[in-house]
Amino acid sequence: MKAPRLGAGPGRLLAYLSLEPLKEAAPPTGAPLRAGKQKRKGRGPSWMRARLTSLVELGFMEGGIVEVVASTVDADGRPSLAAMGASLDGGLVALRPFKDTATYANLSSTGEAVLNLTDDPALFAHAALKVRVADLELEPSRAVKPPRVKGAYGFVEVVVERVEDGGERAEVYCRPVVVEARLVRPRAYCRAGPAIIEALIHASRLEAFAKRGLDARKLLELIGGCRELVHRVAPNTRYAEVMEEVWRWSLLKLREGGVVGG
Repeated sequence: MKAPRLGAGPGRLLAYLSLEPLKEAAPPTGAPLRAGKQKRKGRGPSWMRARLTSLVELGFMEGGIVEVVASTVDADGRPSLAAMGASLDGGLVALRPFKDTATYANLSSTGEAVLNLTDDPALFAHAALKVRVADLELEPSRAVKPPRVKGAYGFVEVVVERVEDGGERAEVYCRPVVVEARLVRPRAYCRAGPAIIEALIHASRLEAFAKRGLDARKLLELIGGCRELVHRVAPNTRYAEVMEEVWRWSLLKLREGGVVGG
C-alpha cells in the first residue's frame, strides 16, 4: 500500500511515514555481499539503504522512555550532542532536558533537533560525557539545521512545538518532520553494550548530584556493577576500553565534587 502523504511546507510534516514491512530483507548473518547487488554507484548494499518509517517502528512508545543521542545547534550554528531520554506524548516527542544545559538553551533558541538512534556505547559516551572514544562524524539533515550523527541507524528530525518550564527540568514537546531508518545487518546480542549505556546514564547524573549536595556514591556503585559485567562478558574488547573511560571519568567527577578521595 502506498504511504499517505502528510504534507509539506511550513508548519506541516515534510516526510512520508510508512507502516509497511521492509521491502528488502537483510542478508543472513555471515552471508557475503555480492557485487551484483550494488546496482547504483555510491548507494551501498541494499541492506544499508535508508527508508522512511514511523516512530513506533523505531521503538518509541507512549509511557515509555527510549535513549537517544540528541543533536542541536546554537544561534551561531555550532552543534552540540547530548544523550537523552525521549517518549511519545499525544503524537509529539517529549524531551526533559535540565535547564542549565546547552541542549535546553539550543532547543529554546533555535527550536530544532535530531534524535539519532544508535546502540553504539561509544557514541553515547561521546554525547553524554564528552569522552572521545570514537571518531564522530556529522552529516546534514533533511529538514532541520542540527546535523545527524553519521553511523546512527535511525533519525528523527523534530521542531519544537512548546516548552513547559518547571522545576530543574523543562518539558519540551517536539513535532517530528522526518523519521528515517537505515537497514542494518543483524548482530548477535552482547550484554556489554547495554551495560555501558546503563553506566553512562548513571554517570551523567554525577555532576547534578554533586551540585545539589547529594550523595553520589550510590551512583558509583551502580556504575561499578556495570563495569564488572562488561569485564566478565567482554574482557579485552572495545567494550571494555569504553567502559574504562566511563569509569575513569566517573571517578574524576566524584573527586572534583568532593564525594570520594581528595
